Amino acid sequence: MDSCKDESFTGQLKDLERRVDDLNALVIGQNGKDNVNVDEISSRLSAFTQIIVGTEKSKPTLRELFALIPVLEFMLDPNYVDNSLLSGNAKFMIVQAEEERMRKNIESLQAIEKSKDILDSEHIKAARNDLPKLQPLGIAVAEQLDSSNELTVKVRNMVQEYNTTIRLISEQFIVWDDLLSKHEAIRELQRTEDTCR
Repeated sequence: MDSCKDESFTGQLKDLERRVDDLNALVIGQNGKDNVNVDEISSRLSAFTQIIVGTEKSKPTLRELFALIPVLEFMLDPNYVDNSLLSGNAKFMIVQAEEERMRKNIESLQAIEKSKDILDSEHIKAARNDLPKLQPLGIAVAEQLDSSNELTVKVRNMVQEYNTTIRLISEQFIVWDDLLSKHEAIRELQRTEDTCR
């Protein structure tokens, strides 16, 4: 069995060496001298390695983060938050500021308690059984509202057309009246001239 593990390890090692050689061939060239500046490549790789190491060192390790979990749990505990953030005086001021709203809420709750027997009555409970009957009525009401809205628009348009027609007729009557008045004035003038001759 150990020989199988050794052969497997040796195979993996050879595979790793082959990959490293392939990488060297890509970066440096086949002979290591294919017009490639080895110093420049090694300085770039060194700078890249330093960047990776610096980034790795600047990040907190997993152990450091796990060490902070108990501190976070302690700070998120509601008792700690209540005791550390608000003093007794501040809590009293909050309660005092909310006193009116709390009184209204208490009155509302008392009114609900008083009418609890009405709310729990059989009539209210039986109303749930009538819900299927109410849905078609609701649909009918919605349809009637739609048709009444359409009718309202039609009536409004008819009233506007009526008003426009009446206005135009009135203007025409005024023009005709003006023409008749002028003709009557001319006729009167002609009569007086005829009588004066």
